[in-house]
Amino acid sequence: MKHLKKRRSLGRDRAQRRALLSGLAASLFLHKRIQTTLAKAKEVQRFTEKLITKAKKKSPANIRSVSKVLPRGASKELFDVIAPKSLGRLGGYTRIMKVGQRRSDAAPMAYLELVDFPNEEVGKKEVKKDKKEEEKEKEKEAKPAEKVEAKASVKKD
Repeated sequence: MKHLKKRRSLGRDRAQRRALLSGLAASLFLHKRIQTTLAKAKEVQRFTEKLITKAKKKSPANIRSVSKVLPRGASKELFDVIAPKSLGRLGGYTRIMKVGQRRSDAAPMAYLELVDFPNEEVGKKEVKKDKKEEEKEKEKEAKPAEKVEAKASVKKD
């Protein structure tokens, strides 16, 4: 019987479920947006809301309890970037947007994203340019300046 069982089991035992939730939460904190199944998104939302609420009050006990669950990089991102932006909110730090169904098994999919980070920041990665491209850009920037100097020298004569 499932009396008083509020959590979704997600087809996993307790240790696997904890590992799944901490991994998804870490990905959410690092990337600000993840795509997963709707059931996982709803469960991770409950999990991350509690972590963000703890991170807003940066006490040693809260740092320890969050660090037990998340890897170092994700907990650092949570305390340094996400929690300060969420200080004005009383809750509702994440949102779920339904995407549709997965093609292979028709599982309902959803995006889980942090509310305080606009969509422009989400998913953008800085692409390193080749040295040739950097040189071309420098040449383009230098050419207009040379033309202006040449025109100025003609006017002075």
